[in-house]
Amino acid sequence: EIYTEQIVGSVRCVQETGTWDSDKVQLKTGLEDYSSHAEQLKFELRTIGKKYMEIDHKARCEHCSKTLSPQYFYGFPCKHSFHGDCLIEILRQYDPFIGKV
Repeated sequence: EIYTEQIVGSVRCVQETGTWDSDKVQLKTGLEDYSSHAEQLKFELRTIGKKYMEIDHKARCEHCSKTLSPQYFYGFPCKHSFHGDCLIEILRQYDPFIGKV
């Protein structure tokens, strides 16, 4: 919807100012960028189903030793798993700005 409004606005501007050629190029570039981003999102949505791992319901955080569920956690291919907060705590030892917004 946002892009539709931008396109309509650009066409109106072009009609009023007569700057068709340069605006047409900008509009075409914008649409190509939008299309490229849309294709990237489609690809990511198709592959996201392949990015998961099964864990035992008794699995524990490697840092605090508490059970992982129901908290947000990260699991790695090496089978180590950490609560999100615990992982940030570990990483802050190396970079104090990690996890700060």
